[in-house]
Amino acid sequence: MSVTWEIAHATGVEVWVDGVLYASYAGKQSPPEGASAGTYDCTKETQEYMIVTTGGYGTPATMTLHATP
Repeated sequence: MSVTWEIAHATGVEVWVDGVLYASYAGKQSPPEGASAGTYDCTKETQEYMIVTTGGYGTPATMTLHATP
């Protein structure tokens, strides 16, 4: 799985997998190509991945992806 992002008006992001914090990243862009941005459990019917902006102004922005095998 590969996820990339570029943010504005924030200083980083949190990556959540099925409601559990997977990692926090400082900076306005995603980690280098090939860096892990979550795990995928093939035994599940679907998994939810969410990116939440941090250190920004006002309410954090979110983006959610539901992955299915």
